[in-house]
Amino acid sequence: MPESTVDDDTDSSRDDRGDSGNSNNNGNGNNNGNGNGNNNGNGNGNSGSTGTSSSRDAAAGTDALNLAAGWGAWSIPGVASVQANSSVAITEFSVNQPADMDAMRSTSGRWSFASVGQFSGSGTAGSLTGLSMGFDVNLNSGNISNESFNATVGGSENWATSFSGTVSGATVSMGGFSNGINGTMVGGFTVNNGFVTGFALTNGSGSALGGLGVLQGTPQ
Repeated sequence: MPESTVDDDTDSSRDDRGDSGNSNNNGNGNNNGNGNGNNNGNGNGNSGSTGTSSSRDAAAGTDALNLAAGWGAWSIPGVASVQANSSVAITEFSVNQPADMDAMRSTSGRWSFASVGQFSGSGTAGSLTGLSMGFDVNLNSGNISNESFNATVGGSENWATSFSGTVSGATVSMGGFSNGINGTMVGGFTVNNGFVTGFALTNGSGSALGGLGVLQGTPQ
């Protein structure tokens, strides 16, 4: 089947919160380890060479984002890929094998999806080290309910949000985040009753997180 792709070529503005493009966490010029895009080992994807970097904000004493154009790209080979720009917005999302939605509806109109431990991502605090996401969906009405998203970055930074979603064909657009989280999240239903989500998010502390996660569906 052809790939399902969402593209957005809108130019993004440069985030000026970093200090002259330095990529480090302690002001000594050392790379923080996120720019190489290594994932946590659950997914096989790597981020692009322009992955998230952070620089010390001397005035505030906190890590400030330094998002260059073409912020990051992540992939899980054979499943999906996603790219995000410096405005922490998804510019491309591709699913390798989209689902046959008529076949899914013939099995059941209602499905419950949950994470299966396969993901790839990184953020200001380090690599994505944990992801738990779930939701229920009525494929006949397109309604999504019981949504949850929980991620751990660098082994210690926690992200938790609810969200809303709209189903259109084999894709889902998500938003309405909670707990001060903003950004973009998209998803696609895949063969074998699967689902993959791509996300590019920021939180109230000025941290960013981008990546992919795989879920598995169970008919209800």
